[in-house]
Amino acid sequence: MARHGENIHKRKDGRWEARVIVGYDDNHKAIYKSYYGNTYEEVKQKKELSGDLKPSRLSFSITFDEAALEWLSSRKGKIKISSYNHYLNQYELHIKPVFADQFLRNITSEQYSHFLIEKEKEGYSSGTLCLIRTIIMMILKHAEETHDILTVHDIYMPKQNKNDVEAFTKEEQLSLNHYLYEHIDHYANAVALSMYCGLRIGEVCALQWKDLNLDQGVLTVSKTLIRVQNKENEEKSRTQVVIQKPKTSSSNRKVPIPDCVVKELLRSFHDDPECYVITGTDHYMEPRVCLRKFKKIVSELNMEHYTFHACRHTYATRCVELGIDAKILSEMLGHSSVRTTLDRYVHPSMDFKKSQVNKFSELNDNL
Repeated sequence: MARHGENIHKRKDGRWEARVIVGYDDNHKAIYKSYYGNTYEEVKQKKELSGDLKPSRLSFSITFDEAALEWLSSRKGKIKISSYNHYLNQYELHIKPVFADQFLRNITSEQYSHFLIEKEKEGYSSGTLCLIRTIIMMILKHAEETHDILTVHDIYMPKQNKNDVEAFTKEEQLSLNHYLYEHIDHYANAVALSMYCGLRIGEVCALQWKDLNLDQGVLTVSKTLIRVQNKENEEKSRTQVVIQKPKTSSSNRKVPIPDCVVKELLRSFHDDPECYVITGTDHYMEPRVCLRKFKKIVSELNMEHYTFHACRHTYATRCVELGIDAKILSEMLGHSSVRTTLDRYVHPSMDFKKSQVNKFSELNDNL
């Protein structure tokens, strides 16, 4: 059976064809040589015997834009549509205007580094800068593997700043709890699930009653709901809502639900497993609507500077303050590493810090 990326396929006449790039014309278009056979194994062997020749590094000329489009094409269908669109948008907005028409082999590490430093001076966040650098590196790596081109690797690494999303203080969390319990409904339950289970906004919006086992007090995160750009069909809406797998493989997880939250969920339990928890119907609520409702609530409580994601940060912070093991917390948040959890999602309060350093007093009393 033909494998993706081998450039071997079965023709309409029943024969198999293997194509090998042997050079490039004056317009930088690939020149192919074809090998034919009656079976896949036969043409694959012919291709391997040919050495699967690649054009010389010295004679090969490909622009950065051509390499970028090849890389984007190779990723399409292999990554989530939201990730693909994000890569494409960042490339077209930042990288393409600067490097598109330059030959890949002529661009130096100093040019890439200068480009990133200038972007840094323009005030772009460390997250955006690191993503731009990552895209450049992935394009270069793909060009190396596909066309045997020597590229650069020593590119400036932007400084990474800690995430500036704040967690609710204990007093603010208590105030929000009171509001939710006084206005208990499906949406209030969804906010509580983020606050006490650490769910992302897309995970909350995609959660259905079939994902909750209230007898065991456990929920399963297996999908997320997001709105993405629709670049495939310009005649349709510019964006579309999709339900897909969570952010990473680690995000597929089971999370224990605190008993206090289970009690409130039972008050609005829906016996239709396909219904969404956040709406109580078979219709979803998309994240931007969820965020608008949340902003209205925190505005009423004079805490309008908080975003919905602050609920997840608050969950992580409270867990650390309660002494929950960092590895366990990392798994419950769906992180691939404990470092991500501790660096980005934990914001211990000053009261907690004081309680920790006051343990010196206990130590001195025992001396």
